[in-house]
Amino acid sequence: MNKNELNKAIGEIKANPIKKRQIMEQIRQEHMSDYSNSSNSRIIRLSRKKNWVKRMTATAAALMILAIPATIYAEEIKEFFVEILGQDKQVQEYVRQNVYEDSDTHLKISVTELLSDQKAVRAIVMYEALDETGKDWINNFSEYDYNPGGPYEDTPIEICPDGRVNMAYGFRELKQYRTDTEIYLEVFYDSCDPEGFTTAHFKYPMFDNPSNEATLDVTANMDIKEYRLVGDTNISKYYDATYIRLSDLSYVVYGNQKGLFSHKKNSNGGFTQQLLVSDEEMDYPQPEVILHLKDGSTYQNNYGWSLGPVPVDEDMNLSTSEHHDSDTNIYSCYYSDSGNFEPETTKDDFSMSIKAEDIESVTINGHDFTLEEF
Repeated sequence: MNKNELNKAIGEIKANPIKKRQIMEQIRQEHMSDYSNSSNSRIIRLSRKKNWVKRMTATAAALMILAIPATIYAEEIKEFFVEILGQDKQVQEYVRQNVYEDSDTHLKISVTELLSDQKAVRAIVMYEALDETGKDWINNFSEYDYNPGGPYEDTPIEICPDGRVNMAYGFRELKQYRTDTEIYLEVFYDSCDPEGFTTAHFKYPMFDNPSNEATLDVTANMDIKEYRLVGDTNISKYYDATYIRLSDLSYVVYGNQKGLFSHKKNSNGGFTQQLLVSDEEMDYPQPEVILHLKDGSTYQNNYGWSLGPVPVDEDMNLSTSEHHDSDTNIYSCYYSDSGNFEPETTKDDFSMSIKAEDIESVTINGHDFTLEEF
């Protein structure tokens, strides 16, 4: 039985919603495999040899909720959906379900799942056809059309945090879930620093309106742990390491700079930041961070944000008080298959997670650190 037949069969079941969910779950367990990595996934990242400090371009956007009568939020959404993020047992307890829904005359869109540690956010978005016109839209959908260079690049599908921040963002279609009437997308972003992002704007096209926006709650819905780094903190002539922020989704290493950049408040109420050394002068442009897990394995990600100041506070000063007196984001990334596990393991991209409690120690630029709770 294929997924079209399963959906049709479930749609004809006249049982109550709870029984219906139980039946669908039983069938899903028997017939559905974990979603796999897509070679078509497009991620906008900084190269490992690029320095974040030299890219202080801010991302800012006005948030709004369109006053569309069909728009409803979590407590009003009752229909069953295919669980995707929740298939990862390490994070399934954190996944927020039934987040947002909207519809027009031909399509319905639902944000069915959302996982956030505020720094990194992943969401599952489902489009469903409501009639034959909607089915044509579904069947003609291509993720490339909504990426830069595509015919609909001005009406993107994206989730971006509320505020000024450097970030990577994008989406991909989970093609293994496509039917004649449904498509599933994974929409994500990764910000350089998690401070203060509790809402994000969600942009999405519909048949009747190609440029819709809504505000989503991206408050961290998973445990966040912070540990003091115990060891020789003098890991570079340009910065010291102080502590690490860990979740099951990402990590951030913080420290204090030593002549790496300047931060000055301007008379107009803003601020200016400047890198003080060139790439050629620096001993190593991007820090090397290796996580050591309790089972003896290690994890290292070669792409991430590095060597930039922490965000500013309301007075335009670096928010060191919010970062255990640290002023620098030494290294920041989310877990994915762009990183390396030793010994090698296989996990689907974007379902990648590491339990924070399983991380026993950290090596930064060859310096070993144990972890001590604040």
